[in-house]
Amino acid sequence: MDQPVIIVTGASRGVGRATVEALHELGAATVAVARSADALNRLSEQYDDCLAVPADLASEADRTRIVERVLHRFGTVHGIVHNAAVLEPVGPIGAATEDEWLTALTVNLIAPSLLTNALLAPLRQHHGRVVNVSSGAAVYPIEGAG
Repeated sequence: MDQPVIIVTGASRGVGRATVEALHELGAATVAVARSADALNRLSEQYDDCLAVPADLASEADRTRIVERVLHRFGTVHGIVHNAAVLEPVGPIGAATEDEWLTALTVNLIAPSLLTNALLAPLRQHHGRVVNVSSGAAVYPIEGAG
């Protein structure tokens, strides 16, 4: 396949959706990943070579399904744009539950690493690229956010 295949997480809206659209303008096939199945389906209807994969990145089973679906449909992957994130927990220190912290760390840090690791072979084969998107909160902290 000469067409590059790029996975975009958080693809249902905002920067993720715009990234999918820009990649298609550049001739790439995309795998659009997000929790919102309806928004992903509307996006994939716009492009024949856009695979919609509704998934919760905090779920190991969903991450496995992403890998299986991309390899089944396209046979390979050339890049990943890790755009998905959760803002929670927001509030005073001590107010967040352990589950909220674990979800935030999994979606924002662990899942991108594990998804990349699961696709290292094809990424290396194609000298692929991985892009990690962060928010302005990394530079301009917001009181009570994380």
